[in-house]
Amino acid sequence: MKFLRDFLRGRDGTSAIEFAIIAPILAGLTIYGFDTWQLINRKQDMHAAINASAHYYMGGGTDDGTGQSIGLSGWPNTPADAKMTIVRACTCAGAGADCASICPATQQATEIHLTMTATTQWNGLHPAALSESENIRVR
Repeated sequence: MKFLRDFLRGRDGTSAIEFAIIAPILAGLTIYGFDTWQLINRKQDMHAAINASAHYYMGGGTDDGTGQSIGLSGWPNTPADAKMTIVRACTCAGAGADCASICPATQQATEIHLTMTATTQWNGLHPAALSESENIRVR
């Protein structure tokens, strides 16, 4: 009976049991944190691509194909499935208009708005389609 009492009072393996319970939780949090960090970096890279295109247009660029090319080349660590789209919309007094025409209501050039969108697929712990978009007015 003394042996059983001594065994139940002993605390020699307590630390090992606590570690065995906590270690998988800490490992999971570490893996999840690393995956989240990679996701944030991917989103920042997408935003850098959009900024590269925006700088091209703000500097006077007019060709959408060149804008897409500059955006993709300005995308750090470009994934294989990266896509960059640029949509041009022209307005005259708030209504859609031809980009090459003069607005009859104001006798000024139509406003040109560009929507640049970068998309890719995220294949981390929670796979998802990622998209970053920016709308700028160039005229």
